[in-house]
Amino acid sequence: MAEHARIYVDLPKELLLLVGQSARRAGLGAADYVASVLAEAAGVAGRSDLPAGARIRLAAREASDWFDLQHRLRAVGFVLRLSGDDRLVLCLWPEDRPLMAASAVGLDFADLALRFRADFPGHLSCALPASVGPPRHPDGAPRAA
Repeated sequence: MAEHARIYVDLPKELLLLVGQSARRAGLGAADYVASVLAEAAGVAGRSDLPAGARIRLAAREASDWFDLQHRLRAVGFVLRLSGDDRLVLCLWPEDRPLMAASAVGLDFADLALRFRADFPGHLSCALPASVGPPRHPDGAPRAA
């Protein structure tokens, strides 16, 4: 783990405001955001020095769809799973051990579904109507196919 040092930078107020806005959009604190931008600009893998929450939010920010998000999360040691009550759960990868609700690190299910224009793979967003599915006997039991 890299040693961290506190620094002070004299920036124009307008630039400081832009840094704050960009950091909020990325779901990061200003220091984590500036560190990630500097690491990217320098071409170094500085993201591993970021806190886990920041790495997760960066993966989510850069993902183009659910599959890309899962790929990016796995690259930093995490994966998303759907719980029995239709909530996203952040799990350790490759152990697939549940850690916490994804919302605890800023990954909102509804926001991601809207952004990716798709529901989480394998998730049905609403119950199927009774007319969909295998035919049923008049007594309500499913008919054999």
